[in-house]
Parts: sequence; structure tokens; C-alpha cells
Amino acid sequence: FRQVQHANTVIGEYKDDALRDRLVHPDNGSVCFAAGKQGWAFTLSQFARTYTSKFGVSLEKMTERLWGEHYFEMENRKWTREGVESCRAFNLFVLEPIARVFQVCANGHREKLTKMLAALGVRVTND
Repeated sequence: FRQVQHANTVIGEYKDDALRDRLVHPDNGSVCFAAGKQGWAFTLSQFARTYTSKFGVSLEKMTERLWGEHYFEMENRKWTREGVESCRAFNLFVLEPIARVFQVCANGHREKLTKMLAALGVRVTND
């Protein structure tokens, strides 16, 4: 979160009224999260697509919920605007699945990895 805020602070210092808003916002698709060493990248809307039917909300609403002060209480299955860091939607629905994929890869569980990636809607090529 801080990296995006810092980037926007720097961008804001060079504001030009002739240009439209140049600030970046993960929830509008102008930020891509990536790991160059592993060769993958995603936007919030790509992850949001995975969860829209599960939560019965639009892609736009789910994308919005995955960034900022949006929390999900697992016990109550309830969205809130306040909560502990471990319940932050970005952590629960983006970072944790990525960490689980890395763990499965590190342990060499190919069948489990195939199922996880299918559930996330990730296609793997031989490239």
C-alpha cells in the first residue's frame, strides 16, 4: 500500500493541468503486481474475477473490495471497513493464495498445484 502511495506522491509533484489524472490506483487497473524473476503478473480485477460469483457481486465491486480499507470477517462471512491486518481483503484473497501456490511449488506437489491453479483460473503454458 505504501509503495502505491509513494508513487502517487512523486507523480503528484509533476502535475500538469493539460494532462488528465496520472495517479495510479490498483482498483482501476492502472497498477499491475508482478514477479519478474518468476515471470508472472496480475491486476486486482484478474483476482476479483475469481471471487465475483462466490460473493455474488459485480467485478467492479469485488475489485474495489480487494484494495484499501476493506476487511472480511471469516467467522461472520461479513465485509467491513475496519478490522485487523490479517483480515484485510487484499491479504486474504490475493496474498494468501499466492503464498499457498508458492508453498505447494516448493514442496513439489504437482497434482495439488494443478487443482489450485484451476480454482484460481490460472492457465499455465509450456513457455
